[in-house]
Amino acid sequence: MKYLSAAISRFVSLRRRAVLFLLALLVSGVMVGIALLPTPPSVVILPLTEKSSALKAWLRQFWRPPVSIWAARLRGYVLGPRAPVALRAIVWGKNGISATELASLGLDTETHVETNGLGIWLVDEAQAKALRGYYSREASTPPLFQPSVQTADGVESSIFSGSSVPIGGIPLSVGFSANFLPRVHRGLIDLTMSMSQTEAITNIPTVGAGHARASPLSMHTNFAVRARIQIPKGKGVFVLSRQRQSDDGNTLGVLLSAFSQP
Repeated sequence: MKYLSAAISRFVSLRRRAVLFLLALLVSGVMVGIALLPTPPSVVILPLTEKSSALKAWLRQFWRPPVSIWAARLRGYVLGPRAPVALRAIVWGKNGISATELASLGLDTETHVETNGLGIWLVDEAQAKALRGYYSREASTPPLFQPSVQTADGVESSIFSGSSVPIGGIPLSVGFSANFLPRVHRGLIDLTMSMSQTEAITNIPTVGAGHARASPLSMHTNFAVRARIQIPKGKGVFVLSRQRQSDDGNTLGVLLSAFSQP
């Protein structure tokens, strides 16, 4: 009996050591895997429309899973309140901007560029100040829009600056709109965003038999982008659409600032 008890104790001890060894091996593997993950690119352009997003938004109006409510409360108890995030945008319109002008502002190399002429830069405070000075000197009009919003880590928010215009008997929002989802990390903000700018244009009436009477106004999208951007602390984002021009020939530039106090 004595030998049996000793054998059982030895077996339990060995099993505990084996379990601890496997746990240590698993944790080490996870840590090595995280360390070896490739650094995400600074800018990733996303599709303008996300599948099933409209259905999700419609369902959220009527039902929110209880698990997510309890998970949010547990996160608050364990990790504390979410880090606040302030987002501010300045939207300008100008009749073209040359490569020489961009180089003079320290923006000769884009962080990301699309084939349609859309350019995105990560800018520091000096470059942001130079941009504000450039547009105040060169642009014939003040900023088109200057919206801002206060949100928090992991909290989706939207901003809009414009007006409601009846088009075809339906009131439509015309102006600048943006949607943001920030994730605050140490030293940077991982921001998923979408921005668009629309305007109401006057339709040229068509005279003649067989032509239906069209609405005198229609809505035109001048600029639309959806992207995920890694914004380091102390940096901002400048988005320039050089080929998608508005009805008056202006190219659109958006300077976005993101601040967090974790």
